Amino acid sequence: MKKIEFASTEYGDLTGKTVDYNVLVNGNKPPLTSLKGAPKQVNNDFFCNSNNLQSLEYAPEYVDGHFNCRNNLLTSFKHAPKYIRRHFIADTNMVDDPIGDIIKYRIKAERYYVTIDDEVKQFSFEVIKDKYDEYEKMKSVTSKGFRTLLGLDK
Repeated sequence: MKKIEFASTEYGDLTGKTVDYNVLVNGNKPPLTSLKGAPKQVNNDFFCNSNNLQSLEYAPEYVDGHFNCRNNLLTSFKHAPKYIRRHFIADTNMVDDPIGDIIKYRIKAERYYVTIDDEVKQFSFEVIKDKYDEYEKMKSVTSKGFRTLLGLDK
């Protein structure tokens, strides 16, 4: 049976739960290597920064505050929450194309903090909204097929 790392924190196993408080496992000792056992929804902040996370698998799907995963070993934002009401703080990770990942994995937040060319950059959702919408349209075209979209398959 795979160890649930959250069970080693003060929170215990929160798998599938909704919590109404901050979940702060930042700088955990020993550092977390997985978010297995994390809640499904956090109606406040979720901080898992300064650990040894290589993946955001098991991260909450919804965070009604800030989601901070900065200073980990992430190479992708796959499995990040789909909706973050406040800030997605993910700088000082090793993601090659952080903006591309945000768009690809549909991470919607009020503001983003990422590392681009060894510099921390911040921007609002409004900055990427057009690219976000464009990606959605292209995804729709691919799933419907060009012939159907052009009205050739009736």
